[in-house]
Amino acid sequence: MREAGFDEVIPFLAPTHLCAMLEWTDPKNESYLRSRNREPEFRAIQRRQLRLLIETTKRILRNSGLLQDLAAGQLYAENILLAKLAEELIEVGAKVRIYSLSVLMRLYWKKAVLALGPLAFSTQLADLEKTVSSSLVPTYQQLKSKIVDFTLLRSAGFVEQLIQNL
Repeated sequence: MREAGFDEVIPFLAPTHLCAMLEWTDPKNESYLRSRNREPEFRAIQRRQLRLLIETTKRILRNSGLLQDLAAGQLYAENILLAKLAEELIEVGAKVRIYSLSVLMRLYWKKAVLALGPLAFSTQLADLEKTVSSSLVPTYQQLKSKIVDFTLLRSAGFVEQLIQNL
């Protein structure tokens, strides 16, 4: 297996908007939007937020896989600290991917329900709040922290580029 380099991985990383993701799944925000808009407008807003949530979650999923690939090349490095960080990075990346897939599955279900139009029963994006705010986002932030440590140890010159693309 050929080792992936930072210069090969960084261009494929996609920025994620974690604050927006938390806002879109906030029950207070959803209640506010529901109270300020008629049902058709509210459904349109929900569909837009749903598309953005799906895109952001896909980016998180893709980024974590790329970072795991980057770390995999260092699992058996002579530098024990680098090998340990690589292992931790892969482990946290696996958790992020599991949470991402769980969220994506629920988002696609909500998308199918919203597609029913006026026949659709009320669907709330806010019921994702717990999974997003207490599992996915904190674990992704932990992954970002680990990759910064990993990058500082391996190739410090790429830290700024990496942070901008995550």
